[in-house]
Amino acid sequence: MDALAPNRSRTVTWQDPAELRCAAHDLTGLELLHRIASQQLPPPPVADLIGFAPTFVSPGLVVFTYEPREEHYNALGFVHGGIVTTILDTAMSCAVHSELQVGVAYATVELKTSFVRPVTFGGRVTPRRGPGRPFRKTDRDRGGQAPRRGGHGLRELDLDEHDPRRPPRAAGGIVSLHVELSGLETIKAIFAGELPPPPIAELMGFTGVEVELGHAVFEFEPGPQHYNPIGSVHGGVAMTLLDSAMGCAIHSTLAAGVRYTTLEVKTNFVRAMTVETGLVRCEGTVLHSGSRIATAEGKVVDANGKLLAHGTTTCLILG
Repeated sequence: MDALAPNRSRTVTWQDPAELRCAAHDLTGLELLHRIASQQLPPPPVADLIGFAPTFVSPGLVVFTYEPREEHYNALGFVHGGIVTTILDTAMSCAVHSELQVGVAYATVELKTSFVRPVTFGGRVTPRRGPGRPFRKTDRDRGGQAPRRGGHGLRELDLDEHDPRRPPRAAGGIVSLHVELSGLETIKAIFAGELPPPPIAELMGFTGVEVELGHAVFEFEPGPQHYNPIGSVHGGVAMTLLDSAMGCAIHSTLAAGVRYTTLEVKTNFVRAMTVETGLVRCEGTVLHSGSRIATAEGKVVDANGKLLAHGTTTCLILG
C-alpha cells in the first residue's frame, strides 16, 4: 500500500464582503457583474475560496472559468460534486442577476444538478447560462433592502490539506488506498482521525462527527469566506455539505472494494445562512440501497433545530 503524500498548505485571501453588498444595493445586476469581471470590485469571497472567475458578462449570459485543484477532491479521488454545483449555481444565478434592476434582489429556492462524468485535474471547466441552455434553477425576486455596512480589508484562511491520491498525482483517493475496509470502516476511520479527511473537508470547513450504517452527520460553521455577492453563504456551500452527508450515508452501506458515484443531487433552500447562523448540523440518511442504485435524503439545521436546507441524492453503485 502506498503511503499518503505529505500535507499541502494554502492560504486563501478574500475581500471583506461588505463592500460588495453595499455596491450591489446601488447598481443594476449587470453593472455589478461588469465591475466584478473587470476587477473594479472584488470578487465574492467564495470565488476566491474555490478559484473561479467570470470571463464574459452580458444580459442573460454569464461565463465563468474554473481549473480543478487537489483541494477540491473528495475521498474517492475526484472533484467533489458540490464544487461543480457551486460553479453552476454561480453562473445560473449571475445570469438571473444580470437582468435585475437596482434594488431588486433574489434568492435561490431550488437547485438540481445531474452529473455526466467526473471532474479531475487536466483541464478547465466553463459553466455558462444563457438563452437556449437548460435552466435547472428556480429563483425568486425579493424587494431589495439596504445591506448592513461593515469594515473593509483582506481576510486570510490558512489550510492544511491532505493529498487524496497516490503520488505522483494518480487518481484514486483515500478509499482506493484502503480497499480492505468497508465503507463504514473507512468513514469511521476518517471521522476518528485515523485516516486523513478528504481535502474538500479542509477547504470548506466540514467536520464529520457521527456515522453508523446508513446515516452520517457533519457539522459546519459558516464564515465570510463562504459568501456570495448578495451577502449570504453561497447556496453551493449548503449543497456541498448535503452532498457530503448523503454520500457518506450511502458509502457507509457498501462492502469493501465497492465504490459509488453521484448521478443527481437536488437541494431546496429554506433559509439563508450567514456568519450569524453559527454552527449548523447536516444529517444524511439512506432511503434505498440496491445493488445498482442507492438514494438518500439530507437536511441542514441550525443549533435550535430550525431547518435551513434539505435535499435528496441518487447514486450509482459501481461494484
